[in-house]
Amino acid sequence: MAFSLLNIKGADILVVDDDERNRRLLCKRLEADGYCCRQAANGRDALQAVAATPPDLILLDIMMPEMDGFEVVTRLKQEDGSRTIPVIMITALEDKASVMRALSSGAEEYLTKPIDATELHVRVRNMLRLKRSADHLKNHNERLEAEVCKRTADLQQSFMATLDSLGRAADFRDDETGAHVRRISYYSRELARELGMDDDYCEQIFHASPLHDIGKIGTPDAVLFKEGPLNEDEWRVMKQHTTAGWGILTGLNSPYTDMGCEIALGHHERWDGGGYPSGLAGAAIPLGVCAAEDKCRPIFIGESNFQIGRSQL
Repeated sequence: MAFSLLNIKGADILVVDDDERNRRLLCKRLEADGYCCRQAANGRDALQAVAATPPDLILLDIMMPEMDGFEVVTRLKQEDGSRTIPVIMITALEDKASVMRALSSGAEEYLTKPIDATELHVRVRNMLRLKRSADHLKNHNERLEAEVCKRTADLQQSFMATLDSLGRAADFRDDETGAHVRRISYYSRELARELGMDDDYCEQIFHASPLHDIGKIGTPDAVLFKEGPLNEDEWRVMKQHTTAGWGILTGLNSPYTDMGCEIALGHHERWDGGGYPSGLAGAAIPLGVCAAEDKCRPIFIGESNFQIGRSQL
C-alpha cells in the first residue's frame, strides 16, 4: 500500500503557458522524470482541458494575456471537479505580494523563473505524492461510507422485519388473522397522508401501527379467548394490554417504537373521552393514535375513497 502511494510515475500533468518554448522545456523535463505531459496555451484552453480530463497536477503561468493565472486558479478552485487538483504557479514576479496573491487564490505552490530543474523535480514530486495520498484517503472514505450505508440498510431491514413479527405475534394471540395487522398499516398511512403529514411520519406510522396490540402477549388465555362477555375483573385485566404494550416498547430508542408506544397505550381512547386507560378526549389524543385507532377507520375512510387490494392483505 505504501509503495503504491509513492508510485507517481505516469502522473498526468497539465502545463499552462502562453510561451510555447517554456511549455516545451517544462514538458521535456517532466517527461524525463516519467510523467505524462499535456499543454495549454492560455487560460481558457486550460479550463476546457481540465473539464474534459482532470489532470493530477497543473503548472500554471501567471502572466498570460486575456485570462491570467490568478483568474484561472480562482475558477479552478470554485469547481467541484477541479478544486482538489494541486496547482503550482509559475511567475517571473519575485515580489512577495504576487506570491501571496497566488497562494491566496488557491495555488498550493509556486516557482519563479528561471526555473531550477532540481526545484521543479522536488516540488512536482511532493505535490503529486500529496495528491495521491489525498485521493487514496478520499476513495477509502467513500468505500467506508458505502459499507456503512449498506450495513445500515441491512440493519433497518432486519429491524422492520422484527417489528412486523412483533405485530403478527400479538395479532395471532387473538381470533383475527395477520391480515388485520396489514390493514392497520395501510389505513394508518393513508389517513396520515390525508392529514398532510410528511413522508417520514407516514412511513413511521405504517410500521408502528401494527404494534397497537403488542400488550396482548401478556393477556391470560382465559381472558383473551373467553367466549361471551367479560366480567368486571376480566375486563380490568383485558384493558391492561394497553399499558403492557407501552411497557414492552418503552426505551427501545427508535422513532418507530416511540410511536408504537404512543399507539399501544392510547389506541382504545375515544374522541368523547369514554376510552381507556387515560380517558383522553378530543385533541388531547395524539395524532398517531387517532390515525391508527381501529374503530375510527369507518368514520374517516369509505370504500369509495380507499381500497386495499386483496394481494396486499
